[in-house]
Amino acid sequence: MIPETMRAVRVHGPGDLRVERVAVPVPGAGDVLVRVRAVGICTTDRKLAARGTPGTDPRILGHEIVGEIVVAGGGGASVRVAVAPNVGEGTCRWCEAGATNYCAEFRAFGIHLDGGMAEYLLVPRHAAAAGHLIPLPESIDDERSALLEPLACCVEGLTASGLRAGENVLVVGAGAMGRLHVAAALALGAGRVVVIGRNAERLEHARALGAAVVIDEAADDAEGVASQVLAATGGDGVDVAAVTVGDARAIEAAIAMLATGGRLNVFAGVPAGARLSIDPNPLHYRHRTVLGTTGASLPTFRTTLALLAAGRVSLDGMVSATFVFERAVDAFEAAARSEHARVLLVPEEGA
Repeated sequence: MIPETMRAVRVHGPGDLRVERVAVPVPGAGDVLVRVRAVGICTTDRKLAARGTPGTDPRILGHEIVGEIVVAGGGGASVRVAVAPNVGEGTCRWCEAGATNYCAEFRAFGIHLDGGMAEYLLVPRHAAAAGHLIPLPESIDDERSALLEPLACCVEGLTASGLRAGENVLVVGAGAMGRLHVAAALALGAGRVVVIGRNAERLEHARALGAAVVIDEAADDAEGVASQVLAATGGDGVDVAAVTVGDARAIEAAIAMLATGGRLNVFAGVPAGARLSIDPNPLHYRHRTVLGTTGASLPTFRTTLALLAAGRVSLDGMVSATFVFERAVDAFEAAARSEHARVLLVPEEGA
């Protein structure tokens, strides 16, 4: 039986995060009700909890969602799914190609639509019909499935950067998304992966995930860091760089570390008003490219799931803690601490 009310983690405004009981959404014709099994807490969630959402608060947070489709009347076998969170308006050229993250009018679960930090999630008819519910194989457990969305974002960025087998990759930032970039790059056939970061434990975890070289930028000046990157690539520079920190200076520095023909992806947003100061001549004469990506397309979700199912992605240690919904405030505090990679919320112990 589906209950009338459910626990939900909602933001009511800046700094006002609450765990409360709300009505279970009632699906209309074609809508799908998903019983949530696990949901990740990412930097976006923490920003929304601190600042409020861009839409109408209160809003249920959470866009890294794993659940199971609720079968009407409780009969039949449930289908375990991940949810692709960026829902396009459905008719633009991007939506027609499944690139709903490119849609100018996309709305995301946990930001514009109620998200997965609740016992149940309503997936509107047009989102379900467009393929936003991704069936999961039994071989991928809930913990790894909850990493599908952020991992797909990394695969999206690396693919958009034109990563080819054997190419060297630089990852700037050793946070959760930086480390997922290491896993994604190696799964896609990268050669050497070099990681720049400031936290020794995070850098060692990046090494454990397969990074060939880790560089502690706190232990060297900018010129020394650049020299280490060049040394790690035989003096050529990197073919692909992913800047996973919101720092314009980091973007500028990484551009200078690109090889001829190198591509840099601005993966993270920077503070409002930030500006780049770069010499355009190396872009021109050394055939360098700077691009940006956000989110992941539906085809990229399927590609990423196939990589996971084939056992090509190392995610050991990426989920560092799990909390029940009632302890969501504690979970958000934990997610902000440097010792954690990804923190998950689950409805109840053992879920």
